Amino acid sequence: MYESQPQENHFQGGRCRFKDGYDAVTAERDILLQEKTELRAKLYQMEEERDELRKKYNDLQFERQTRYSAVSDQTWVFDGVVLPNRRQTMRKRDPDSIHATPSVLSKRTFETIDAGHTEITSSIKRLRTKSDSLINVKDEASTDWEHPYPSSSRLSGSPSPAEHDNKSVIEQHIDDVAIFDNAHFETEDAINAVEETDEAFALSVYTGRIDTGAVPLAYSIYISQTNFSNSLHDEKSNLDIRAKYVLHNRAFNITPAPPHLHVNRIFLSAQYGGHNAQLIQHMNKLRSKDNPAMFPKRVFNPYLPPFAGAPGLMFSPRRDVLGPSWRLFIQNTNKSPITYNFYGDYSATCVGYLTKEEFASLQSTTQDSLVGVAFKRTYLECQAIRARVALRKSGTLPTDPNALATLVKQQLKKGNKKGPQLANLQEKDVHDAFLAGQEVFQVILLQCIGYNHAFVQDMVEKCR
Repeated sequence: MYESQPQENHFQGGRCRFKDGYDAVTAERDILLQEKTELRAKLYQMEEERDELRKKYNDLQFERQTRYSAVSDQTWVFDGVVLPNRRQTMRKRDPDSIHATPSVLSKRTFETIDAGHTEITSSIKRLRTKSDSLINVKDEASTDWEHPYPSSSRLSGSPSPAEHDNKSVIEQHIDDVAIFDNAHFETEDAINAVEETDEAFALSVYTGRIDTGAVPLAYSIYISQTNFSNSLHDEKSNLDIRAKYVLHNRAFNITPAPPHLHVNRIFLSAQYGGHNAQLIQHMNKLRSKDNPAMFPKRVFNPYLPPFAGAPGLMFSPRRDVLGPSWRLFIQNTNKSPITYNFYGDYSATCVGYLTKEEFASLQSTTQDSLVGVAFKRTYLECQAIRARVALRKSGTLPTDPNALATLVKQQLKKGNKKGPQLANLQEKDVHDAFLAGQEVFQVILLQCIGYNHAFVQDMVEKCR
């Protein structure tokens, strides 16, 4: 009886010590959780501030590119939306920088810069093609892609090509350069030599180092300027869109020549982060807005860059696709599996708006795809388009731009997440508005500003 008393005291002391230790751990956990909550709140606030600054930057860029001039007799007025007839010539590129060799980062430097996602390992197996080669020569006749962007209630006229600018680089596909039966390129060491004369345009490409050995191939295309506008495209009006915005911009000279990649978006999302089913993907593991990438589809944009480094066009009502630097990925032509190729770092700049004639000249599938974005998507710009079309249909659209903007905002506030309740609005109404020129899509110029060889090499190594 006397021996059990010390044992009970011992157990009680143990319980007290355990309880004290548990309370201390719990208190420390609560402190850490509180710190975590505070840090998350700070991070959220910083992200909001960063997004606000980025929005202001895009707004300033947009205003600078669509600066208004005095209204003249030739100014178009679409239901209170004034379109000045001012023309902005595109910025001429420095001739010395056209053939400048892009800077190549080492693998160590790339890992230091992108440490947030290059250290992430993945269990995804190596992507395989028909011959287990990552880099293959594929037909690139057509490519599918996606597209969104907001239109403003105040619009400016479309800029005309810069006069006396450099001559254009014509559209070039991989199958135009090298055609071999079942030949796979480990790398495409290409040197593009552009020869221009007053009468003709010449493009010579030398390609080597295929699996069976180095075989130089020279493929030259000579197109007279007099026949170029009639033979390059079936529809002259479609060519006019390209000639108006693209053909006077040179392609970025990528040295060494880039490989032709076949990577899918699941792989890119797993290795570098970001959503794998949206137009815009931020390629980082920290869920921030760093390393923005775009994946446009050719079904929305028939004039995307035809090859890496080439300029191209996007059509969209959205404004969040404008920016100084994007990693541009374009879908390869193979139907299954769907893979993408990296085209380089591109800037996206609004250079004008599709006129009703230009919109009508697009293929019906492209028109339907673009109108589908404006009619179905929940972006604020698309909601504003639907609100204006509904007001115009009901005959209540004001002619004063300020009153129009106020009324559209009121209509948007009445709606839910999917936009205003527009029961009588049909997709055909939106389509007719674009055909009539009452609504317009932005014309966005995509220009290559660089090529990250270290990033491409990192992708190649992760695919193996």
